[in-house]
Amino acid sequence: SKSKVYGSTDPALTYQITAGKLIGTDQLTGSLARDAGENVGNYPITQGTLAASPNYNLTYQKADFAITKAS
Repeated sequence: SKSKVYGSTDPALTYQITAGKLIGTDQLTGSLARDAGENVGNYPITQGTLAASPNYNLTYQKADFAITKAS
C-alpha cells in the first residue's frame, strides 16, 4: 500500500517478491499502476504491465493507494 496527501506528487509504486525466487538473471518487467483520481479516497493499485516470463507463475496481491486530506 502507498499513500499521499491531497495535492502532493504520487510516490513510486513498488513491489517485492514474497514467495519463490527468480532464477539467474531473470527479472520482472513493467510497472504497477493505480486507478485514476486525485480526490481524497482509496484507489486500487493494479498489476499494470508488471509481468514475468512464461517460465513463472506470477500472482499479484492487491493493494490500495490512499489520498489523505491536506492540512
